[in-house]
Amino acid sequence: MEREPPRQIGQYQIQRVLGTGGMATVYAALQRQPRRTVAVKVLRTEVASEATLRRFKREVEILGRLRHPCIAQVFEAGTFDDGEGSSLYLAVEYVPGAKTILEYAEAKQLELADRLKLFIKVCSAAEHAHKQRVIHRDLKPNNILVDSSGRLKLIDFGVAHAADPDLGERTRHTETGQLLGTIQYMSPEQVDATLSDIDPRSDVYALGVVLYELLTGRHPYELEGLRIHEALRVILTRPPRPPSDVAPQLRGDLETIILKALAKDRRQRYRDAGSMGRDIVRFLRREPIHAKTGGSVYRAKLFVVRRRKQLTVAGVIGAALVVTLTVAAWLIMRAQEQVQHAERATQRQEETNLEIQQSLQEQIESARDAAKQPDRTLFRLAAHDDAVSALAFDPTGRRLVSASHDGSIAMWDLAERSERFGSLEHEAPVTYLAVSGDGSRLAAADEDGLLVVYDAATGEVQRRIRTGASVVRCLALDYVGDRLAVGRDDLTISLWATQQPEPIRTFRGTTGSFHLVAFSPDGQHLAAVSETDAVYVWDIETTQRRWQQAGPEATIALRFTPAGDRLLCVSLRKGGTWFDPATGDAVARLSLGRQTLTDAALDPTGQWLAAVVDERTVRVWNLVAGEPVGPPITSEQPIQSLAIHPEGTWLALGEAAGDIVVVPVVHEP
Repeated sequence: MEREPPRQIGQYQIQRVLGTGGMATVYAALQRQPRRTVAVKVLRTEVASEATLRRFKREVEILGRLRHPCIAQVFEAGTFDDGEGSSLYLAVEYVPGAKTILEYAEAKQLELADRLKLFIKVCSAAEHAHKQRVIHRDLKPNNILVDSSGRLKLIDFGVAHAADPDLGERTRHTETGQLLGTIQYMSPEQVDATLSDIDPRSDVYALGVVLYELLTGRHPYELEGLRIHEALRVILTRPPRPPSDVAPQLRGDLETIILKALAKDRRQRYRDAGSMGRDIVRFLRREPIHAKTGGSVYRAKLFVVRRRKQLTVAGVIGAALVVTLTVAAWLIMRAQEQVQHAERATQRQEETNLEIQQSLQEQIESARDAAKQPDRTLFRLAAHDDAVSALAFDPTGRRLVSASHDGSIAMWDLAERSERFGSLEHEAPVTYLAVSGDGSRLAAADEDGLLVVYDAATGEVQRRIRTGASVVRCLALDYVGDRLAVGRDDLTISLWATQQPEPIRTFRGTTGSFHLVAFSPDGQHLAAVSETDAVYVWDIETTQRRWQQAGPEATIALRFTPAGDRLLCVSLRKGGTWFDPATGDAVARLSLGRQTLTDAALDPTGQWLAAVVDERTVRVWNLVAGEPVGPPITSEQPIQSLAIHPEGTWLALGEAAGDIVVVPVVHEP
C-alpha cells in the first residue's frame, strides 16, 4: 500500500498528490512565500538503485543550467526526512491543465500552420539545450506539454546527456551500453547504444518522429505488437513510411524536412534542432528550404507563390502602360506642328542635364577620394539575406570576407564599401572561413562537409574537397594557402595539400572531437583544442605530438602570436591562458573579470581580444595591458560572428539579419 505522503517537503506545503510511479512520486505543492504552485518530484533513496539516483541528480544539475521560456524551470532541489528515511526532491515549474503536444493539437483542432508554429517552439527549446551542450535523449510527446493557456514546456531531462566535461564524463562512464529513452523515438545510433557518439542530431531524429505524429496522427514505423529486438531491427534497417502516404497534403517541402530529420545516417540530418526549426519557418514563409537543393525553377516557383499579389498588380500596371503608350503615340501623330518646338526644348534640356551631370560627377569623384582615406566612423554593409555565420579579414585589411546561413560567400572592398566579386553560392549553410596568411587563397566549409578553396582575388574555384564520412568542426589555412587543416567529428585533424587528391597527414586525439585548429607562423607546427578542452601541439612533418595539456574550460578562440613564441587560448568563463608552444607550460593568464562570453575573436597582432558578452554587446580587451578598453559596443541585432582587422583598428560584427557593422576597435561613445 502506498504510504501517506508527508504534508511538508522542505519549504513546500503539499496541496495534493498528482500521481506515483517509477522512481519518484510527483506532488503538486504550494510554496509558502510567495504563493506559487509547483510540481515536486520525490525520490526515495532507500529503494532507488544507484543508476536511478545518478539520473535524478544529473537532471537537477542539467535543469539548473537551462533558462528558456519553453523549458520547465527548476526552482529548488534538496533532501528531507519524512520519518521513514532520507528522500531527494526537485521542485520544478508546474504546468496547469497540461496536455501532451499531440493531445493539445487534437483538442484544439489546430490547422497545419498552427501545428508547425507550435512545433517551432519545441525546436527553439531543444536548440537552447544544445547550445548549452545538453542532449535530451528522450524527446517524445509525453515530455512536451502545453498548458491551458497554450504555453509549451519541455520537461524530463532525467536521461539527458551533457557534453560538458563536468557532467559528460559521468554519463559516458556509467551508462555506455544502456538503452536510455523511449524506443519509438530513439535514433539508430541510440538503438546501437554507442553513447559516446550521441550528439544533437539524435534529438533531431526524435523531433522528426514527433513532427510526423503531430501532422499525420501516425508513427513513421509499424511497431505495434513487435518485440523489442524486432522493433530495434525496424528502426535500424527499414525506411520510414513517407508522410504523404498518410497525409497527401504533406507532399513537397514539408515531407522533405521530416525525412531529413528521420535519416538513418545522421550526417544527412539537420545538425541541430535550431536548423530544423529555421527550415520550418522558411516553409511557412514560402521561401526555399535548406533541406532541398532545388534549382532556379524551384526558387522561381516559390517566388511566384510568395509574390502572387504583387505580380498581379504589376501585370495590371503593365497593361495600363501599354494603353497609355498607344494613346500617347496617337496624340503625337495629331500634334506634328509642335515637333520642332519640342526638339528645341529638348536640346536646351539636354544642355542643362549635361551641366548637372558634370557637376554630379565631380561630387562623386570627390566623395570617392574621401572614402579611400582612413575612416574611423561606423558604417554598415547590407551583406546577406540570412544570418552572417562567419567573418574574416584578409592580411592587408583592405578586404573582408563574409559567409551566411543562406549558403552565400561575399568579398567586400572596405574602401569602396562594395562587393569585390559576385557572391559565391554553396548549397548548404557555410559554417567556417579561413584566409591564407599572404591573402592569396580563401577556404570555406559548409554543413554538408564540402570544402572549397577559392582564389581570393577573383573568386575562382581552385579546389573542391569532399571530407567523406565526418562533419567539418574547424578549419585553418597556412601562410601561403598550400595546406588546409580540417578538424572532423572522428577525433582527427586531416591535413590536405591544395594539389593532392587525398589527405597528406592525419593527426589524432584521444579526448574528443576537435573544434579549434591553428598553424604556427612558420608552418612547422599545428595546434588544436578538443571538445573536452584538451590542447594539443604536433610537429607537422613527423605528425609526432609535442605535448598535450588540459586547457581552460570551454575554450572558444585559439591563435599563435606573430613571433610564434606563445599560444593563446580564450575561455568562455576562465579568461585567457598563454602556453609555451615548445613545452606546453602555462606561462601567463589573463582575467576577463566576471564575464561569460558566447563568442570571441583574436587579432593577428596579439594585442586585441573582442568578445560577445551577450547577444547584442561586444567588449574589447587590450591583451598586453590585461584590461578592457572603451565602453561596450552594441548592435541593433543579435551578433552571430565577429572578426578583428589585422592592424587591430577595426571590428566587424555579423548580425542575425544578414548585415555587417564595422566599428573602430577603440570605440568612442
